[in-house]
Amino acid sequence: MNRPVLVYIGLLTVTIIWLAMIFAAPWLLGEGHTLPAALLYRSFSMICHQMADRSFHFHGHQLGVCSRCAGIYGGFALGLALYPMLRVLKETAFPPRWILLGAAAPTAVDFLLGYSGLWANTFLSRTATGSLLGAVLAFYILPGFVAAWTGQGTQT
Repeated sequence: MNRPVLVYIGLLTVTIIWLAMIFAAPWLLGEGHTLPAALLYRSFSMICHQMADRSFHFHGHQLGVCSRCAGIYGGFALGLALYPMLRVLKETAFPPRWILLGAAAPTAVDFLLGYSGLWANTFLSRTATGSLLGAVLAFYILPGFVAAWTGQGTQT
């Protein structure tokens, strides 16, 4: 198997494990395994505010991350899953930057309007904008990983 395929499979595997851990935290807590659940929640607390009213719930408890973060990670997994259908895995050139900025803009606007009190963002707005950003990020992160693991330079 060639290296770009191995890099892709590795990144997809890590992403799936990451998503599984997000769902494992509430599942473990619901099953009475408080120590491993607490360790997962504590780990995720370093990257997410974990506000209960902004988080999806599973097995009677909130996920390890908020709805926006869940959207980003879920969108990233979806972007990775679609990647081989849209681009060649050995490609190390990044898509144009405006695509990334365009995908980040709705998330930034949703956050800033919610933070300022001008817009009451919702589960749907946080999840949808995060999912868009996550899906597009896959098309920038994977080429960087392929370049790093194959010894090729990235192109912009």
